[in-house]
Order: sequence, then structure tokens, then C-alpha cells
Amino acid sequence: GTLNISRWVQGMSLRSQLNYTLGSESDITSMALTTGKPLSEGYRMTLGVSQISASQKTTYTGGFTKNQGGYGMGVNASYADTGEVTLSIQLIVAMGQDPHQKDWLLNARPMASEGAASIRLFLDDNNNSVMDDHELPISGAGFTVNGGRHRARTNAAGIAHIDRLPVRKSVDIGVDIATLEDPQWSSQVVGFNLVPRPGTMAELEFPVSLTTEIDGTVYLLENDVERGIGDLDLELLNDQHEVVGKTTSGWDGFY
Repeated sequence: GTLNISRWVQGMSLRSQLNYTLGSESDITSMALTTGKPLSEGYRMTLGVSQISASQKTTYTGGFTKNQGGYGMGVNASYADTGEVTLSIQLIVAMGQDPHQKDWLLNARPMASEGAASIRLFLDDNNNSVMDDHELPISGAGFTVNGGRHRARTNAAGIAHIDRLPVRKSVDIGVDIATLEDPQWSSQVVGFNLVPRPGTMAELEFPVSLTTEIDGTVYLLENDVERGIGDLDLELLNDQHEVVGKTTSGWDGFY
């Protein structure tokens, strides 16, 4: 049998393991104690000691791991009282290609089992929802994922990568309007409802338009006297006489 006991103490993890046999000659076959402590985000150090009862061999171990950034790394060393010394180094790199820029993305954590999205934001001058050669990308913009703000920001090319998306589940992605540098910018697309697939990076486009505001007063002119008309529906039409905006005037006719 095996007995495991673990506990967190002042930011450190303590784990102990006891292996034993039961029968006519019950005995403890081995025991081990390990401790781990996070050094900073993505970095961790571990120390441990173990003993095998049959050979009375005691082994001391130490390790350092990194699982943040473009690559992961693990360095482990051990020393046994029998004179054996072991050193191992492990390098972990996950790779994926960005569908917008066609460059390779490196990550310290596996990517094949999770979903991701490559998002491009640009200022759409002619409102055709396509990024033309003369149109500029928008950098420093953020996004919302299922209503919460995500840490990703667009780069100089207007592209951001959102990873660690749950697969085979509906995910809502939209532009965080508060991160746009111009308050008059507005995304032409409210958002996307995406169902990420494992190991696949979705390609999303968010065209942004420069908007303005129209205000005024609706009034009735009678005997040279202006009287505001409230609760009146107004519509804004484009060149094709299609309704692109609606509002209702206030009690004094202001809209």
C-alpha cells in the first residue's frame, strides 16, 4: 500500500509518501519527503529526500522548473549516499503558426490540446470590413472573453493572440472598448461566438470605424413659437435609404 500526505505551509507545498507491505512480514519499503516553493510567476524550486529500506539507500534531490514564456525548462539533480550523482535537463517548446502573419509562436506550455485565436484590429476607412493596403492597424487594444477582460493586447501589426481557450465549448470574444485610444472608434462587429478546436488557431477580424454623434431638437413651429416635441421616433438613413440608427426624442424634443 501507499500513504500520501500533503499540505501547504507558508507558501510552500509539503508532500510525503510512505510505501509499505502487509502480511506475515509487514514492513516499510520506502519513504520520501518533497517540498516545493514558487519563486515567481512561472518559476518553481523543489527539494526532496527519499530512502529505500531494503538497501538503506538515501537520495537527495533538487530541481528548478520554468513554465512561462516562449519555452519551458526543467533542471533536476540528485545525489545518493552510495556515491551516485545524476543531472538532467529538459527543454519543452510548443509551436503554433499564426494565420495572419504566418510566423511561428513558441510557448512553454502544450498547445495541441487547447484552443486559441489570432485577432486583428484595424481602422476601416472605407467601411468595407476588409483591411486594405492603406488602412492602419490598431495597437494596444484589448479584448473580452466571455464578458471578462483578457490580458492580451494587439501588437504594432494590430494582431493579438488569445490562448488557453476551452475546447468544444462556446466562447464569446469581443473588443474591450475601454482600451481603444479614440473614444469615437467603434467596432463594426459586436463580437464572435467561437467554439475552439484542439490545436487550431481561429482567425478573427475586427474592423473599427470612426464614428461621430448627431444631436438636435425636434420642435413644432406654430404662430412663430417653437415647442419641443417629445417621444418622437427618429431614424438615420444611409445613401441607400436603409435605417442605420434609431432614437427617440426627450420630453423637450432633444435627441
